[in-house]
Amino acid sequence: MAVDPRTTRWLQYPQPRPAAPMRLVCLPHAGGGAAVFRQWAVELPDWIELIAVKLPGRESRIGEPAHHDWSDLLTELHEELVASVQSPFALFGHSFGAMVSYELTDRGGSTGFLPCQLIVAGCAAPAVPRPVPALADLPRDEILAGLCGYGAMPAEVVNSDVFDLMLPTVRADLRLAESWWRRPARPVGVPLLTLSGLADQVAPVRDCLRWRDFALAGYRHAELTGDHFFPHTERTAVLAMIADVLAEQVVDVAG
Repeated sequence: MAVDPRTTRWLQYPQPRPAAPMRLVCLPHAGGGAAVFRQWAVELPDWIELIAVKLPGRESRIGEPAHHDWSDLLTELHEELVASVQSPFALFGHSFGAMVSYELTDRGGSTGFLPCQLIVAGCAAPAVPRPVPALADLPRDEILAGLCGYGAMPAEVVNSDVFDLMLPTVRADLRLAESWWRRPARPVGVPLLTLSGLADQVAPVRDCLRWRDFALAGYRHAELTGDHFFPHTERTAVLAMIADVLAEQVVDVAG
């Protein structure tokens, strides 16, 4: 398949649908890449075009160092979205990606570039301390053991050379994620949907429900079976929920 001409260093279009009335910008978990959303792009309704974010330090950007500073990451990515993504669009993030999605929405409140819907999965609310110990600065084997023990590592990279290749990026993402709850947090003025895995040890349901305090324009929450990677193990159900909330936004925009 030819590369979509809109592809940039930051953005990938796994299933191009330029005429679609809604775009869904997706950000992955710590260490994850745009490829985790490839099947999502195929299975979403054809009125949604998925845009997968390609963060530095992985996939085609493996030669670039991952960001170690929240401000630098958000400034660069926000500028890219403003330049490349047409409204209406929604933001989806899983775990670390949910943190980035929230921060982009918060930043958009001051610039006027806002998603019509924010969807966060497997992520405790801002200002909630993480229930699991910090891993970023531990030795390699202890990081891997911790991630596996919490169900926070995709099965395909466990005991593989992929993890060693990705270790610097995983460390960088974890450092940002593990410091995030200390950042100033403000409510967002867009509808918010939170998704939780019932067996998620990294982001327990009780901590995800506290997102309600940060929702000024409507809040919904749903719980699914599965651990921290429920967005992928329960993909069909997750995509149906996303399509349902975005269908309402398309109607609102059209109206």
